[in-house]
Amino acid sequence: MNEKRMPDFVTIGGATLALGDCIERMQDLQDASVDLVLTDVPYSSGATREAGKTAYNKTMTRGTKEGGRDRWFGSDSLSTRGFMSLIRQCALQWQRILVPGGHLLCFIDWRMMDSLADAVAADELRGLALRGEAADAIESADLRRAGLLVWDKVHLGMGRHFRNRHELILHFTKGVGREPLNHRTPNVLSHPPVRFGLHPTEKPEALLGELIEATCPVGGLVVDPFFGSCSAGAAAVKRGRRFFGVEREQRYFDAGWKRLAELNADLAA
Repeated sequence: MNEKRMPDFVTIGGATLALGDCIERMQDLQDASVDLVLTDVPYSSGATREAGKTAYNKTMTRGTKEGGRDRWFGSDSLSTRGFMSLIRQCALQWQRILVPGGHLLCFIDWRMMDSLADAVAADELRGLALRGEAADAIESADLRRAGLLVWDKVHLGMGRHFRNRHELILHFTKGVGREPLNHRTPNVLSHPPVRFGLHPTEKPEALLGELIEATCPVGGLVVDPFFGSCSAGAAAVKRGRRFFGVEREQRYFDAGWKRLAELNADLAA
């Protein structure tokens, strides 16, 4: 097994995981070196009012209250302004590291979808008289909004009026997007959610794999700056892609590199 361990970095086969701030770690990547950014950003949408977003009991909305504070993760209780500032900084890096025509796929929910889109696709906002948090989007990266995908979770979730069973995936490209590798991939993808995973918002590996196969060539580089339990890394490695991921919390960083180490051993067997 090709495994190299350093204090803040782990390299396992074609995957490199970094512990720390995603903005700082992405600065280590070369310009125009990434084929796909595939990430599940901190939604920061546990409350409908700004004041509630900073309250602990308002952010624990995804079935994690029983596990206590250690079950959740940081950066998921940002205000809308804080969320947009974070995503804007990320978007500047994504625009720099993506190859021309490269793809960006971001999971998000309906409450924060517009804020995410505004922070990334600044070209659509130029010339508008904006104030407050949306004004930050003017300085954001120039990435083109290419579409909206729906993750159908198959099973019903919670909901006051109508029960939720989906999340959204915003699709952006750097300039004109490269042709999809699989023209049969729909914009509604049905996969059951992960139950009792390594991370409270873990995404199904099969879902991530379907997205990777459609937008990143074999041997290409996939980046996830919020890798959590490293599902995107596992999906990429299994499909012959390289991976670079960043995680700020030690417990999830350790869970991620151990997951890839086990996968690499299985693939080598």
